[in-house]
Amino acid sequence: MSTVTGDLGIPEQAQHIKSVEEMEAYRQQMLAKNKAEMDDAITAPVFKTNLKDIVAKENGFAHFEARLEPIGDPTLKVEWLKDGRPMEASSRITSFFNFGYVALTEKALIMKDAGTYTCRAYNAKGEVRQSCKLTVISKAEQEDSQYEDTVAKMQYLEDAASRHKRTDTEEATVSMPPKFLGPLKGTNKIVEGQKAHFETRLEPQGDPNMVVEWYFNGKAVMSASRIKTYHDFGYVSLDISDIRQADAGQYSVVARNALGQDQSMTVMEVETRAGIDTSTMHEVSLKQTAALERRHQEPHYDIEELTKSKPEFVVPLQDPKPMPEGKNVHLEARLEPMNDPTMKVEWFCNGKPITIGSRFKTYFDFGFVALDILGVYSTDSGEYTCRAENYLGSAHTSACIRVEGTGDIQTDTMHDTAMEQISYLEDTSRNQRTTEEQTEIKTAPNFVKSLKNIETVEGTNIHLEARLQPVGDSSMRVEWFFNDGPLKVGHRFKPAYDFDYVALDLLGVYPVDSGIYTCKATNSLGQAVTSASVKVTAKKDLVFDSKHPESLQKRRKTMEEVSIKIKPKFLTKLEDVIQKERKHAHFETKLEPVADPNLRVDWYKDGQPIQMGSRFHLIHDSGYVALDINYLILEDTGVYTCVASNLMGKDELTANLKVISE
Repeated sequence: MSTVTGDLGIPEQAQHIKSVEEMEAYRQQMLAKNKAEMDDAITAPVFKTNLKDIVAKENGFAHFEARLEPIGDPTLKVEWLKDGRPMEASSRITSFFNFGYVALTEKALIMKDAGTYTCRAYNAKGEVRQSCKLTVISKAEQEDSQYEDTVAKMQYLEDAASRHKRTDTEEATVSMPPKFLGPLKGTNKIVEGQKAHFETRLEPQGDPNMVVEWYFNGKAVMSASRIKTYHDFGYVSLDISDIRQADAGQYSVVARNALGQDQSMTVMEVETRAGIDTSTMHEVSLKQTAALERRHQEPHYDIEELTKSKPEFVVPLQDPKPMPEGKNVHLEARLEPMNDPTMKVEWFCNGKPITIGSRFKTYFDFGFVALDILGVYSTDSGEYTCRAENYLGSAHTSACIRVEGTGDIQTDTMHDTAMEQISYLEDTSRNQRTTEEQTEIKTAPNFVKSLKNIETVEGTNIHLEARLQPVGDSSMRVEWFFNDGPLKVGHRFKPAYDFDYVALDLLGVYPVDSGIYTCKATNSLGQAVTSASVKVTAKKDLVFDSKHPESLQKRRKTMEEVSIKIKPKFLTKLEDVIQKERKHAHFETKLEPVADPNLRVDWYKDGQPIQMGSRFHLIHDSGYVALDINYLILEDTGVYTCVASNLMGKDELTANLKVISE
């Protein structure tokens, strides 16, 4: 560690400090922004229901409850007061606050518990209080009132009309079957050993005959040390701690009363952690291997012959732009000397060695040094240093990586239909079969455009081209012949065959290249031939002396100006294409000047550059410009633009492509 820190240098340390300060400022800014958004969303607390006064007997129990909003405020605090003072902690007193439900229960009441109880709720927006009274009847008062209670009960039994009326009122309070107000929410995917939680809301809330039961894969769930159930005031929940693989399955909750029942269910998946036994089963062999490794010595190199200079990074590492989580990072540099077998390259992150694994991959080959990080996380942010060392010295270079956290990443698709279509397109075996089926052409070859005769002088280039049908025949074979003999392949002879375009370029022709050039196309159903005559005049046979020197000079000057100052111009227009899905689309045009080395051709779709790949193929050869798109999909529909530019200006053409679904 000290060696690495000493080699880093003051400029890199200052850069690291500056990067850390920028990251900390960005984090503080995001925290302040989140806090401001949370403060705007929070409201002052409000009691939706009131606490009720209670009269209870000595040694009995008292229960206070109320409803409170807002429900989802993490900063909301609730405390209970008795006679204006905070309540003392006791095993007899239990308080509860969850999901807007506030409750206080006192057991084994004594006379001292009588008084005024206040529930205080507060947050950053304000506070609210709700009070009620508790009256405790002593045992002596209970004995004096026994006679009065007996008389009251007899009067109750005798008053049939009032009794039936009260019974009807009580039955009317429960006038609906159970109903879950929403789906069963909870943990759908969990790692083994964590805690699972399921909850939902239920009505009616005040039904004393309501029965709530939980089931796992159709079997009743019994409460245990790991399993806790809860049902109070319409809130139903199930907690399972220390999740195991056997807990994966379907969980359902069933609510019943006298008028009916309702149920809700969900499915939980458990990811297991593979246990790896790192202990050896062959201790003797392990010891022998360790002894052999200790005796191993590095090979000796003649340093004077192999190493003549210390390491030097001729191209240092560059800081990449800040990026979100999940992206890939690539760092590279150039190192000299390149052929030093004693060179040792190491990578560090914030001064600590990097452990090479599935996400970290390093490269060092012939002076090229690189580090790839796959699927970066916010914890990967920091300064990365590459250190090179040989027997003559060491060198280092650094770069800072900043990864912006994106929170939880949802890997499940939200568009199942689109995912199935993408999988269908990526099925290479299907594409290969489709290509083989499409290439079964039942037409013999036919040249719709033949080769043309050419006369030129020695040293110039010759371009022969033709048009061939059918298009897309994988069995089609194109051959070139010169004076009835096979054409020799070399750097001066460049044949081309793409789509329906067949061409031959001859560079720097000589008189011996004069003759008959023949193009022969063959498939399983037949063949077609087209020929052209090429005549090359030797320079020694030319009369170079001009009879009008002044006119020749003006002509040469005009030709030079034209060759330099001509701007691109398309000679033909692009045609709109309407094609079915998984077919081919073809755009083509003619362009001048032909021999401009500065001429550049670019293609755009809806104003965005087209990235050439396996489905997009660009052709630009001797004034012929074309774009082929294979295996069309619906997303290929749009406006395609071809732009040609050089030092004197540019020209462009536009055409529409419409892909029809099968």
